[in-house]
Amino acid sequence: MKHRKILWTVIGLGLVAAVVVTIVLIAGIGLKTIDNEYLYTLKGEWEGTKDFSEGLAAVKKDGKWGFIDTEGNVVIEPQYDGANSFSEGLAAVQSGGKWGYIDKTGNLVIGFTLQSTVAFSEGLAIYGSGYYYGYIDTTGKILFIEEVGDSLD
Repeated sequence: MKHRKILWTVIGLGLVAAVVVTIVLIAGIGLKTIDNEYLYTLKGEWEGTKDFSEGLAAVKKDGKWGFIDTEGNVVIEPQYDGANSFSEGLAAVQSGGKWGYIDKTGNLVIGFTLQSTVAFSEGLAIYGSGYYYGYIDTTGKILFIEEVGDSLD
């Protein structure tokens, strides 16, 4: 009896994996191996893509980045020069050579003032701007600042 339960669990996990694979293929993003190599490459309207994070994936069309959901619907129109994945509800996007952060509806939460950024983790992100780097919180408040020898520009 115990072996039968394990078998059904394995079959069930296989069906869940098949559904996830189908959703990803429909969205046109592609599947990656552990080594980050694509098993399936995107085709169609997107010039570039990034992995899904928090239900959205960055996609590139006509040289600009936007975001789609897991069904392939455009949630945030391609309009940015660069984009990173969502983390803690925010994604870093680039416009005019500077980085800022948007929320999942596309509202600009932290303005385009940063020279470099990384994803938020535990409410903080590292940023760089001019001769300085430091930490900001999800509202854009600077919590720590350090001067560097050379400009980050």
